[in-house]
Amino acid sequence: KSTADVITIEAGHLNGKLYLPDALRPSRDQLRTGIIFDEDNPLCCLIASAPNKPKRITCHGTCFLPRACADKLYPFQSPSEQSFFQFRNVTFKNRRVVGKVAVGSETLMLQQKCREMNARFQPPYQWCHQWLRSDGNASDNNHIIDPYEANLPPAGCSLIPGTHSAYQNLLLFPSSSSQHNRKISSNHHADDGTTNNNKLAFCGIPKNGITNWIQLLRFVIGAPDYLSVPYEKHDYKKFLFDALDEHVQLDILNDDSYVFAAFLRDPAERLLSLYLDKINGSDERWKKHFVSRYGLNGTPTFEAFVKMLDGERTSCPLNGKISDTRRLGGIDWCTDEHWAPQTFNCGLSEFLPRFKFIGSLNRVEHQAKQILQHVGLWESYGRYYHEEKSFVPHSSCIVPPPELKVGDMLSGFQQQQRRMTKKDKMVPTKEQGTMKFAHHSTQSQSKVDEYYTEELKAIVKRLYANDYKVWNLIKDEEELMSGRELAMKLSSTCNENAVS
Repeated sequence: KSTADVITIEAGHLNGKLYLPDALRPSRDQLRTGIIFDEDNPLCCLIASAPNKPKRITCHGTCFLPRACADKLYPFQSPSEQSFFQFRNVTFKNRRVVGKVAVGSETLMLQQKCREMNARFQPPYQWCHQWLRSDGNASDNNHIIDPYEANLPPAGCSLIPGTHSAYQNLLLFPSSSSQHNRKISSNHHADDGTTNNNKLAFCGIPKNGITNWIQLLRFVIGAPDYLSVPYEKHDYKKFLFDALDEHVQLDILNDDSYVFAAFLRDPAERLLSLYLDKINGSDERWKKHFVSRYGLNGTPTFEAFVKMLDGERTSCPLNGKISDTRRLGGIDWCTDEHWAPQTFNCGLSEFLPRFKFIGSLNRVEHQAKQILQHVGLWESYGRYYHEEKSFVPHSSCIVPPPELKVGDMLSGFQQQQRRMTKKDKMVPTKEQGTMKFAHHSTQSQSKVDEYYTEELKAIVKRLYANDYKVWNLIKDEEELMSGRELAMKLSSTCNENAVS
């Protein structure tokens, strides 16, 4: 590892003479009066644009950042950025009342499309939909990406109760150039990193390190509590692709300056990690959640759990409150996102060539850095990202920023080897895995042989056959692969109809 990559804190970083990202900049300013606080944690508040006012501000609010409390622009850096990220409006003209929610005709059309596509169970796995016409011939004018024309639950379905969207975990990172220029204009000395107009669209896949990438997004937008469990925080949700207006979504999907990227994982290891973390883990809240949600009689063994997933499903229960073990059967659009196929996410099954980078979680340290370098986020953010060695993340809604001192070495985003303590001389091997320090780490790689029989391995390979098709192409590759390259290897039709 190049020592030039490692940031060592100097006095200038702490007094403002040297560049530090806002999320790390030491600030203990008192929050302004007149702002709603959590009684137990007065350093947290809801962003001004939050849609509601939940009781637990610590879990939903941004903490240790006065700007987030009063500035209606936050988490955006400019009015133009705020204007671009337009939220989909679920209330239109020509309203009808559905239950207690007033929605318009466009929302009803989306609801119908979402339920129709979720009920189909399986995507067609064409891999390169944008290269194909209905007659199967190539067309130079037919590489436009329109998820509403593909056989996928369209973007926006996560807003419809009881349905899944193929794009619900697609994270949009702000432009590195706009963030970088803001630093220079604020009289902080930025590093020597180059900037470009590329923007990262990262496909967060549950059980593939999605928490880390959401935390990085919050780090980039300046949230000092970026190490908190992020899922209920309002600030990062402003950058969720699925929540944006349809025309904005189409612009992003067809804008080459958006670099799409994803990391995949060994499907057998991922399923075991899910089981050890959520179904049979130490967090009783998750265990009770899944026992209740799926009508389980206590915690099943791993073998029983896998065989439940291997059952057949005859219908898709849209009512999420129904508790029934039959909901576990089948791997399809109705499957819980934690163990749904990885290739169901972000249009991978249909628009794989749209992805500039597909990486392996086994090589996340090297490949995550490559992705961030390509979009101009490594020099100003990735290098500076920091988790303290003693930090044990799991369920805290409010984690203060690291208290940096002169001489501290910043860990860097996903740079696991840097986090080894001085007495840990040995570098993690591929077999030990690079997820040693990751959130919800279950050390599942080392437990695969313990939990899997040959029968269970065969079941998982059949249930996740399409995930394995992609995984087998990338698992031994040191460098990132492109979705275009993968699609042409996966399908002779894609290879024949590739559009240059």
